[in-house]
Amino acid sequence: MNFREYLFGIIFLILLIWGPIDHSWPAWLAVRIGYLIFIPLAIWLLLGWAWNYWQPSNKLETTLERILSGAICMALFTFAGIEATSKNHIGNTQWIQTRDGLEVATMISSYLTRLGKFLGFNYYCFCNTLGWSFKMHNKKSKS
Repeated sequence: MNFREYLFGIIFLILLIWGPIDHSWPAWLAVRIGYLIFIPLAIWLLLGWAWNYWQPSNKLETTLERILSGAICMALFTFAGIEATSKNHIGNTQWIQTRDGLEVATMISSYLTRLGKFLGFNYYCFCNTLGWSFKMHNKKSKS
């Protein structure tokens, strides 16, 4: 994988996870699909033009991949540290009963601050930090 594909995938994943979803918009699905396609496509074309003009070596692309992996690793480690030291977390307030009798939290309810740590997110951040650091340190040089 070269740096262009890696950056494209990361931007698409960030937009997919943290992109705005507002169901009150008249064409919310078109807006979501639009920014999930057009923003990464514009970045892909811009990076393609820059790569044709700049023509970086394989060693430089490996270095850029390691820098991006290191930045992601540091951000996840920071989020995990913030979550580990927090005194409260945000929880969901509404539960509904399904057909088979189980209760599940819905995403359409209001949120409130609850005391205590939410260790699930902390565990997630630590595991992803290890994964990204593994990718950062075990990248074999192509040159």
